[in-house]
Amino acid sequence: MLLRRAAQLLLTLPLLLLGSGATFADIKTVQLHVVDFPPYIIVPDTQDGITGMDIDIVQAAFAAADLDVHFSSTPWKRIIKSMERGTILGTVSCSRRPERLEYMLFSDEVTSTNRVAVSRSEVDTSAIQTLDDLQNFSVVSIEGWGMEQQLTAENIPHETTSTYEGAMMAMRYRNIDILYAAEYPSLYYARKLGIHRDIKITPIRTEPVTPLYLCMSKTYPDSRAIMDRFNAGLRQIKQDGTYQAIRAKYL
Repeated sequence: MLLRRAAQLLLTLPLLLLGSGATFADIKTVQLHVVDFPPYIIVPDTQDGITGMDIDIVQAAFAAADLDVHFSSTPWKRIIKSMERGTILGTVSCSRRPERLEYMLFSDEVTSTNRVAVSRSEVDTSAIQTLDDLQNFSVVSIEGWGMEQQLTAENIPHETTSTYEGAMMAMRYRNIDILYAAEYPSLYYARKLGIHRDIKITPIRTEPVTPLYLCMSKTYPDSRAIMDRFNAGLRQIKQDGTYQAIRAKYL
């Protein structure tokens, strides 16, 4: 009986070590899931060759930490649910929100974004100083994104669209005054849609710059160790100039 128990323990030992993270040194590749958020994340129609400023920064940081990283395009709601369940490692260009603290780890700051009012050039936005000033306009935002959730929390009436392009087109061609969104992605889509000469950006002075992070599920195996490696690589590329060169390429 004792011999049988000893044999069973030897058979299960590798699995126990794997669960404890003792084999973390064997990990060479990580998988992250993203959504289209140019210029931070650019997902082509074919979903091959995902690029963008944050993609390049994350790749360089992981490379400095001797890890490869692969990216997959996945709907945002599925990413969040999967991270909460611990079935995927994480995502890129993710903001820190109170409801995410329970199940997410946040890296050192990767980049940042600022929230603005995007409008047609002829719309008078001179009175916009605070988010509450949007009450005086018809507003659209992207369903489920942080900015749309903020409008909901502040009880500011608004419409939603499922895509950034749809929101831009609603602001430009429908009876919508303001798109509440991030500045750089809005400018990117305006150029892509050929409407960049027809719009303007109005800063909302009370809205602080929003840091963006690499976010990982707390319950995904070895996520804390992977995050430590990533942060070390990120510090290295900020010191050696790689980080600054990537930002200059996109901005």
